[in-house]
Amino acid sequence: IRYWGRIFCGGKEYRINWKADELQHSDRVGFLLADTGDIILFVNGAVQAWVDGAATPESLQGDWYAVLDVFGATTCVELDPAAQPPGKPWERPAAAHNWSPPESPTSSAGSHLSFLL
Repeated sequence: IRYWGRIFCGGKEYRINWKADELQHSDRVGFLLADTGDIILFVNGAVQAWVDGAATPESLQGDWYAVLDVFGATTCVELDPAAQPPGKPWERPAAAHNWSPPESPTSSAGSHLSFLL
């Protein structure tokens, strides 16, 4: 997830309508890679972004790792190993389907990943 409303997964760039620079002090961010391959981003328990089928069933078989890249002004990040997703049902944000097509560029000049999946 990048600061400017992008998620990168499986060599593709997906546009989303949420930006990390909108976070406030003490916000809780959750990142869920569902067994369907969907990526769901939560902030304070509410769905902020949803990308359908970003990961393929084959790619879900291996190990996945997240890499967290933060703003220079960030003073603290805590990872909660016991975190659980909010209870279902989850509601997609109004613009949940605003993602780049599969043929979109995989990166922009000078960009790097916030979460490496």
